Amino acid sequence: MDADIRKKPPKRKMNRTYVVSSIKDFTCVLPALILLVIFTYYPIVEVIRISFTDWNLINDNYAYVGFKNWKWLFAGSGTKYLLNSLKVTTLYSLGEIAITLGGGLLFALLFNRITKTFSVLRAVVFMPRYVAMSSAAVVYLWILNTDNGILNFFLKTIGLGKVDWLGNKNTALISVLLLTGWRAIGYGMMIYLSSMLSISKDYYEAA
Repeated sequence: MDADIRKKPPKRKMNRTYVVSSIKDFTCVLPALILLVIFTYYPIVEVIRISFTDWNLINDNYAYVGFKNWKWLFAGSGTKYLLNSLKVTTLYSLGEIAITLGGGLLFALLFNRITKTFSVLRAVVFMPRYVAMSSAAVVYLWILNTDNGILNFFLKTIGLGKVDWLGNKNTALISVLLLTGWRAIGYGMMIYLSSMLSISKDYYEAA
């Protein structure tokens, strides 16, 4: 009985230390949580709130209309736009995965050599990963411009007509995939290369 009583103070001290340590840990994470709430969760809640209004995002005046917008989207004429959006998103996701995995694998097989030349080429392929999407988008808008774009200039040079790359529904998705694939293919290559270079040469010799 006396032994149990003596063991209680250390247990309380340990619990107090654990609480203080937890508070310190939470304090360190608190700035990140605040930013997450402000820039992620608050916009989500605000978008949901706006969906119950007739606000056009331009005028300051708006009124709450209940589930009118939701009915239009899921049970009205807006359903076709929703289905088309899901279709395009699915095709875009599959295309990006195919480019990242398939293209990355091809580049990894091509550059799977530990030489200075291949190291430079790997860096060139991976470099677009460090380019900001906003900057890359501006450059691609110039390249794919219908009237003054460099791509249509080359097509005109070889006797072909100009193409509305971003305005035509048949080429818009491919044009966007060119941009995202250009930035992502190097990342896929490095993932494959990190695994390939870790394989022992004994396996290759045995094969």
